[in-house]
Amino acid sequence: MYSLKNHFSLYLHTIRFLKWKQIYYRIYYNIRKKIKLFRYKTKKKSKYSISLLLLQTSINNKPSYFNDGSFLFLNLRKNYSDINWNDMSEGKLWCYNLNYFDFLDSPDVSVQKGLEFINDFIDKLNSQSKGLESYPISIRGINWIKFFSNNKITPDKKVTDSLISQYDYLFSNIEYHILGNHLLENGFSLLFAAAFFNNKKYYKKALLIIRKELDEQILEDGAHFELSPMYHQIVLFRILDSINMLKNNSSFCDYQLLNFLKEKAQLMLSWIKAVTFNNGEIPMVNDCAKDIAPSTNEIIEYANRLHINVDNNVPLQGSGYRMYKTPFYECFVDVGSIGPDYLTAHSHADTLSFILNTNDKHFIVDTGTSTYSNGVIREIERGTEAHNTLVYKGQNQSQVWGAFRVAKRAKITHLEEHNEQVVAQHNGYEIPHTREFCFLKKKIKIKDSFQNGNEKAYILFHFHPEVKIIAFDQQYCYTDRGKINFEKAINIEIQEYSFANGFNKTLRALKLKVEILNNLITTIEL
Repeated sequence: MYSLKNHFSLYLHTIRFLKWKQIYYRIYYNIRKKIKLFRYKTKKKSKYSISLLLLQTSINNKPSYFNDGSFLFLNLRKNYSDINWNDMSEGKLWCYNLNYFDFLDSPDVSVQKGLEFINDFIDKLNSQSKGLESYPISIRGINWIKFFSNNKITPDKKVTDSLISQYDYLFSNIEYHILGNHLLENGFSLLFAAAFFNNKKYYKKALLIIRKELDEQILEDGAHFELSPMYHQIVLFRILDSINMLKNNSSFCDYQLLNFLKEKAQLMLSWIKAVTFNNGEIPMVNDCAKDIAPSTNEIIEYANRLHINVDNNVPLQGSGYRMYKTPFYECFVDVGSIGPDYLTAHSHADTLSFILNTNDKHFIVDTGTSTYSNGVIREIERGTEAHNTLVYKGQNQSQVWGAFRVAKRAKITHLEEHNEQVVAQHNGYEIPHTREFCFLKKKIKIKDSFQNGNEKAYILFHFHPEVKIIAFDQQYCYTDRGKINFEKAINIEIQEYSFANGFNKTLRALKLKVEILNNLITTIEL
């Protein structure tokens, strides 16, 4: 348990990295909510103009509603006789997913069924609804607009009044207290609403958000700055949908914005292609989970339909991620800091960790993310012990706490790269940890240096659940996918861990715990 002093330290070192804008809006929204200064209320609109949008084929969401009346989100299935749109029994994220309305394009949802869902939601909507938070409003608004436009349905007055009221509420509750992907989602949704309702107010706000935030959030190598490949895919998908809308609706199209979005999309396509493994999967680093975002292949195919080419000449730099490939393996390496200082909600304490695939099969893996709910599992999955790097005194390199907080955080203090070699050092512990990777054709050498005197540290290597350990001793570990040699190891243990195979879905797997004093030389032969 944290002491009062430790709690104060955590809050202090968390808050000091925030932008003043985040602090101001968090206080402002909380005060306004408590004194009920601004509440959601359906407004009766006497004048409005609707333009159904022309849209090319996009990417369908994963099916999440089925003919038996059940909804499937985050690998948890639930059936309703009467839908409870505020159902928190499976956690807030599950409730959010119910309120997103991604299921509108599920094969088992007819047009009539979709309209029934929308009307049922409106009938039960009130000022206390979970779906009235700005993030679900943003996603739901786009899904409703796409549903009406693709099915050539002009919504009736009841639906239109509700949708405009939801967007007016969003307009007055932009997520400036969170920023990052949440703020971009607000902006993209307002852009769709501006086109659908011919609303200049929505458009001006959307343009301001999208231009400013994409310039800040997309790094020079094309990565989204929260450094989660999954959220990168989500943001890129929204950019492609926005390009689709602008290209195909000439009466609304802003060609400067269209060209701006195309440039960002090309840069982001380059990055996601560079970090995606040959088997089509992304590295599950920071907050990433299977079957949430569109796959890299789906995104590239969508970009091709929109005639957006991938720029293959942008080297991986600013994100701190590297991908080394030979005909025999692919190794993804993290030699960067954990993310933007003011937004580390999806960050893990995983500096200098790595992931290794061989012959398109998983070998050494990140343990992944199975929950966003605050608790022991979330704490473990964000912690350093869940990653393939060095642990000292059982501590985390960066002070991850709560569900989405980070206090003190590790920084890269040295980075040196030469051809197929990279050396990096971080200051997350009281003693610097230096790691050197040397990439050969069928072999990887990793040198760890940590001058900790007589106090032991240990390095972890997490195997995919399918990997079989054939034999091991205090120097070698033989697996069915490669041999690992440990030079200068004090002790090696095989332990079990929980591998996240998606939200709320874990598999038992094996990991190596290698104790060291000052140095370890690891050679992985494939």
